Amino acid sequence: MLKSYLKGAKKNERTPILWTEESAAAFEKYKIDLAEATVLYHPSADASLAIVENASDTAVAQRSYSAYDRELLAAYMAIKCFRHMVEGRSFTVFTDHMPLVYAFKQKEDKCTPRQFRHLDLTGQFTTDVRYLKGYENVVADALSRIHISTINTPSVVDFNKMARQQLKDSQLQDILAGSCLTSLLLQPLPVGQLPVTLHCDVSMDRIRLFVPKMFRQKIFNNLHALSHPGVRASLKMVAEQ
Repeated sequence: MLKSYLKGAKKNERTPILWTEESAAAFEKYKIDLAEATVLYHPSADASLAIVENASDTAVAQRSYSAYDRELLAAYMAIKCFRHMVEGRSFTVFTDHMPLVYAFKQKEDKCTPRQFRHLDLTGQFTTDVRYLKGYENVVADALSRIHISTINTPSVVDFNKMARQQLKDSQLQDILAGSCLTSLLLQPLPVGQLPVTLHCDVSMDRIRLFVPKMFRQKIFNNLHALSHPGVRASLKMVAEQ
């Protein structure tokens, strides 16, 4: 039933979905079916072997590394983790970072000492590194993200703290005082059952919360982690919230 919602769907389509009790029941059933279908098996010695990696900003730290270094680190750490399974076997490393495919074809003097160490260990097990398109790297991409919980997803925003920060935010106070030209139409609005009000923009067809400077990076990181969109898509997504 849920699949029928995708028929005729277009990119960025804003047609509301008619969510019925039958739809909700089907959704809950699919979640149970998916959980029951995920079964672990003993690895087969006859099956082809591959490691599919994806860089993470949080799993093994090193957030200051470049994209190339984090992708290389992901392959290096994965091989160390699964050494007992891949040692002595022929296997492939799949990555959605194209430059990593040519890592073993470059000259040694092009590598930093750290890159050389990571490539040296990786090369002891395999030099077969192949490109996998980002949208096909579903599992590794999902596992590389933060705040994934099968039980609940806690709110990343402390609205009480945000209310206090709005009072201190110089940009917001300038807008409210009329000393800053803006197209925003700000109004104090209640937040659910909480005993606080937050200034929100009501100039569009949706209510948009004014986010104080202190919260902006945190909220952006959580929005970006949903699907890792590009620059334009990220700006559009944030602007619509």
